Amino acid sequence: MREGCHILFRSPGITIEEAAELLDRTGTTIDFTDDGFTLATQNGPSLRIFRRNGTTVLRDAIRLGDNTVYQDFLESCDCRFELVFDALSAVRNDANTLIETQLALQTATNGLVFTTWNREMSHPDIKGPKPKQRLMMAGRPTPTHDDYTADDAIPCPECGKQLRTSKAKQCFHCGASWH
Repeated sequence: MREGCHILFRSPGITIEEAAELLDRTGTTIDFTDDGFTLATQNGPSLRIFRRNGTTVLRDAIRLGDNTVYQDFLESCDCRFELVFDALSAVRNDANTLIETQLALQTATNGLVFTTWNREMSHPDIKGPKPKQRLMMAGRPTPTHDDYTADDAIPCPECGKQLRTSKAKQCFHCGASWH
């Protein structure tokens, strides 16, 4: 699978021409290529959209759904739209284009959305697991305290909640410090 976003669905779904017609709205330009089309907005990122189908798509979908709540749905998904872009940062700066495109194609196909950069899946009729909350430390996601409390951790002398390690000198919960 290419990097980007994928809408996985069961055939027959909609054709690439029907998808282009669905996404053709004011302020967008659609340019057809040999195997898909490019959707460009006036100030936003361009998305290259392709429709794939067949046993390769089905095999990828089965592997993707393995041991997830989406497994039953994905076992029969033999088609997908691939939404490919050059820079994730550009898409994040104008997320509306991607979100509107995902939603339109997902609704038209009753498909499942899969984003390759964070490997998250969503389908309106299937409730998936909630992602764990992450803290931002030093500009990157860091696991929450529940994700890495050591087995030998001791309670905080101030609030009594579990410290991360037995050598901790500050409580994550109440902020007490005993350096």
